[in-house]
Amino acid sequence: KKAMKRKAKKKAASAKAWNVRVDQVKDAATKKAQIRSHNLDQRKLGGAKGANLSSKRIEAEDGADGKKERRRRMGPHAGQGMNRAGFEGKKSGFINGEGGKSSSSGGGGGKGK
Repeated sequence: KKAMKRKAKKKAASAKAWNVRVDQVKDAATKKAQIRSHNLDQRKLGGAKGANLSSKRIEAEDGADGKKERRRRMGPHAGQGMNRAGFEGKKSGFINGEGGKSSSSGGGGGKGK
């Protein structure tokens, strides 16, 4: 009797888990269909709206021009621009102390002046 009860409990739990999985698959399929139809509609509009569409999500437009607000870089390297590898330190000036450029505009090492 106990073995039969255990088996029945296991069967009920398995059926419940299976129904949950079936529902998840159904939800995923409807979501994918929504995204697909949205992407097709956007492609019909053409232009920038029709390009770079995501196959994973429907992205809402931010602002009037559709550009996202970019977050500023935080942390110890926030003030530095686009530095190359090996040039991470602050530039204190030229080695020989001369030069027409200001020390704030990095780069250096060009052919012309």
